[in-house]
Parts: sequence; C-alpha cells; structure tokens
Amino acid sequence: SLQDLISTASLSRLRPVLMTALVAAFGFLPMALSTGNGAEVQQPLATVVIGGLISSTLLTLLILPALYYLFYKRQFAAKTLLSLLLLVTTIFNGQAQSFDSFDAIYNHALQQHPFLKNQDLAVETKTLDKNKIGQWSPLSVDYQGGQINATDFDHFFTINQNLNHLFGKKEKTEAIKKEVAVLNFDKILFANELKFSIRKAYDKWNYKEAQIQLADSILQLFEQLLPIAELRFEAGETSRLEIALLQNQINQHQQHILLLQQEAKAANYVLQELAYLPSDAVIKPVPFQEMQVEMVDLGENSSLYVQAFQLKQDLLNQQLQQLEQQAKLPDINVGYFAQSLEKDFAFQGLSIGVGIPLDRRSIKTQRR
Repeated sequence: SLQDLISTASLSRLRPVLMTALVAAFGFLPMALSTGNGAEVQQPLATVVIGGLISSTLLTLLILPALYYLFYKRQFAAKTLLSLLLLVTTIFNGQAQSFDSFDAIYNHALQQHPFLKNQDLAVETKTLDKNKIGQWSPLSVDYQGGQINATDFDHFFTINQNLNHLFGKKEKTEAIKKEVAVLNFDKILFANELKFSIRKAYDKWNYKEAQIQLADSILQLFEQLLPIAELRFEAGETSRLEIALLQNQINQHQQHILLLQQEAKAANYVLQELAYLPSDAVIKPVPFQEMQVEMVDLGENSSLYVQAFQLKQDLLNQQLQQLEQQAKLPDINVGYFAQSLEKDFAFQGLSIGVGIPLDRRSIKTQRR
C-alpha cells in the first residue's frame, strides 16, 4: 500500500539523512561554543546553521512523508490548495488599506500630512513658551582679588540681578496667544486648500474611471455586433467593408480604453501623493454624478484669506506694542557687594542701577 511504501522509503533514508546532518552540525559545534577573538561573529553564524540542519532533518524525515501521503489523495490536495489560496488572498487583501469615499481619503490626509503635524508641534511649542514669561535672568556673580588699597591681598565680591523680567508680562502673553491663533488658522487654511486639491484629483480620477466603464460597455456592444456582421456577410446581405469598419471601431475603442487607463493611473498617482496614501492603497470608485453648484454670497469677511490677513496684522501690531513697551521700560539691576581692605571684611553694601532708554530710533524704524 501507499502507507507501507512511504514508511519503507523513510526508514531507508533515515541513516544517510541523519549522518549528513549530524556531521555538518558537529563540524559547526566548536564555532558555536568558541569564546576567543571573533566569537561575536562566529557564534550567531554557527547557531543559525545548526538550527537549520536540525529543522531541515525533521522536515525531511517527518513532515515531508506525511505531506506526500496527504497530497497524493487528489481530493484532499484540491481542498488544501483552495484553502491556502483563500488564506493568502485574505492576508494580502487585509494588508492593503481600502478607501471607499472622498471623506476617508481626506481624513487620512489630515492625519498623515507632515505640514499639519508640524503646525501642531509649533502650536505646542508656542504654548509652552508661556512658561518662559517672567523667567529670571541669570544671576551675575563677580570676584576680584588683589592689592586693592594696600600691599595685602584683598577680595571684592559683587552679586547683580536684572529685574526686567518683572515687567511686560501681559504684552508677552497676548503676543503668544496671537501667535498661537495665527498658527491654528494657518492650519485651517492649509487644510481647506488641501481639501480642494484632493477633491480635484479625486474627481478627476473618478471621472476617468467612469469614462473607462462607459468605453468598455461600448466596446462590448461592438464586439457583440461583430459576429452578427459576419453572419450577414456570409448570407450576402452586406459587404466585407462593414466588417472592416466594425473591426476598426473595436480597435479604436481598445486604444481609447488603454489611453483612459493610463490617464486614470496618473490621476491615481497624483491623488496618492496629495493624500499621502500607501502605495498599495485600494481606492474604490463611486458612481459618477453631475454636481449641482449653487452660488452663495459669502460676504466680505467670510474669506479665510481675509481672516488670516487680519490675524497676522493683529499679531504684528501686538509685537510692535510689546517692543515699544520694552523700549520705554528702564533697565533695572540690583546688586550686593562685599570688599576687604587690608584683610578686613567690614565693607559691604547694596547697588542699584537704572538704564534709561534715550535713543528710540530702532523702534521708529520697526514701525515703518
């Protein structure tokens, strides 16, 4: 029987297969156990080879005979091949991301577009800048040592702190709020521009797909008419010219379909680039319908570009106001000093410095 033949063949091949695998495995065993120079390279290589020899031996002696016995039965083999084919098809279809509408493509673009991600990071960075408002400037500590007022070695310490951080907090906070508002509005503006571009590319691709379906249906009609024309020619009701004209129409429609397929492929590529779709993405066409457009009066202030301009103008005015406020404020420093004279540390005191801004030409230039 088939089972006896397979068992006899497996037993006859047991000794040579084991001898071949064991000789090679024992030959790599010293390399796998080595600890000298180059062991970090030799050990992984030997481990992989020994593992491969063991697994191949088990497959040859156990798995392969069993599979041969099962696949010899044609009914089982057909069911197994069909199951494997369905499994592979399911896996590949599950890996490819599918998009069945424009909204799905647009939502994917909003999540994957790098500019929108950068805008989110910029907004987060500007929001964190609020914590820097009122941050103390570095404390200045100076020391001098030497013959200050006598031949003895004396010491002179000074500690200074700038207090400008205590002023202008409100203006800085308002400026950061306006910068965040501008960044958020730029994100909205770019999202609308991206939506328009993706919609344009999507409608173009969908229109090409509809043209392909229409041309394919016309081609099928011509192909159905071709046998009828040949029968009419055989019956003597028409001439060979009618068949030639019909065949010419079929060839023209085939070429037209090929051209439409190339154009649809190009439109699909543009759509994938705009929406940052994966290369294996499957886009499903929808029934092509004529769009009904109604004209709506949006008003003067409804344009996003006008609103963006107004926000940026407000930000610029706020920044100029902040600069003017800082230019008017004096530069205040407070300090403490301690000095020794003839090794006597009895001299100390406080210091206050005020820097008065007199020249404001830089502010006037920035306003211009």
